[in-house]
Amino acid sequence: MGFVQKAKCKLGFHIFDWQRSADPATPCRFESDCSACDRSSAKVEHDLPPWSPSAADPCFFTRMCRRCDHSEQRTDHAWAAPYFTEDYSCQREQICARCGEQQQVSPDHSYSYVYAADWRPRNPIGAAVNDLLEMMLKTSPGPCDQIYVCQRCDHQLVHRQRQEHQWSQWSQWSPQSAGQLRRFCGRCPAHEFRSA
Repeated sequence: MGFVQKAKCKLGFHIFDWQRSADPATPCRFESDCSACDRSSAKVEHDLPPWSPSAADPCFFTRMCRRCDHSEQRTDHAWAAPYFTEDYSCQREQICARCGEQQQVSPDHSYSYVYAADWRPRNPIGAAVNDLLEMMLKTSPGPCDQIYVCQRCDHQLVHRQRQEHQWSQWSQWSPQSAGQLRRFCGRCPAHEFRSA
């Protein structure tokens, strides 16, 4: 058994019998020697009561050790569920139910793919800006171009654009092009060829 325990001690599994320090200046210090080897160790272990809220701030909690002058403090809010700050916005805030403090939380977007040619921003201000940009750039999306846009705040993820064509069945292009098939999109001028 002694050999096994010495092997455990080499791995850090000692046998400690913790005793409070004899020094009255450190009543929360505990010391011990391992009963199987010559390892000595010490630790601090406070006698802490439950947290109690401050009279001035219901979310500021304190507690003090019953044996020494050690004290701890923390702030613990009771956050309510986040809510959207305004119409056409995905910005959210939440309020502490105890002290009334407010904080912003991460936006909550509702993205989906929509055809860009048919999409109009829900936000009236965003719609005006969108029309102005199209007029200045003199560009408009094709009928098969899709954008990944938030349905609440009109925010777009530019890197998530795609095209979704309405392809017809493959058919022979013409009598003169035997062995070559063609299909075309029913919404836009896009078309593709392949060998039969």
